[in-house]
Amino acid sequence: ITLPAPVGTYRYYVRDANLCISQLSNQVTIDPIPDLDIATELVVDVNCNGESTGIIQVTTSGGLGNYVFTLYQSSDLTTPFRPAQSEDIFSGLPAGGYRVVVESNDCTDFVDVLIEEGMPLTARQPVINNPLCTDDLGSITIELEGGTGQYQFAISPNLNEFQDENTFEDLPPGTYTIIAQDSRGCRPFVFQR
Repeated sequence: ITLPAPVGTYRYYVRDANLCISQLSNQVTIDPIPDLDIATELVVDVNCNGESTGIIQVTTSGGLGNYVFTLYQSSDLTTPFRPAQSEDIFSGLPAGGYRVVVESNDCTDFVDVLIEEGMPLTARQPVINNPLCTDDLGSITIELEGGTGQYQFAISPNLNEFQDENTFEDLPPGTYTIIAQDSRGCRPFVFQR
């Protein structure tokens, strides 16, 4: 027979059907259930503005185990953004405020988390200096704004060789593809001319 008992130390007797009573039992202790506690373990911000690459991972202790995690957006704490799951990690998240709620039997706790994203990365129209004469060479200059503020540029045919300089000079007449990106690899555009 299992009876709910408050936290404490107990000893008991057992009586059989013939009303014989056992000796006093060994000591039995009912410990309190440890408080349920949740904390942020890992937050990965969105890599590039507008993407959904954020990650939240939490760590949990206490309660009775069998944790269930639900993710809400801070702007809507009634409708789950991600339904209840047994894993303590949520990925593929856009920037914004979130609340991770953990449940263990009748115990509940939560932690609020902010996933940030960098500034939008934009590019101005490239400045092209076309050759004036047959033997002259041209140049292309690309200007970026936002992102991490550290930029790299590559031009065809070597699109895998990035440089920090935003001007490509000594270009013979022809069609070029330029890739511009910030230090996280965020790209506002691929320019062809």
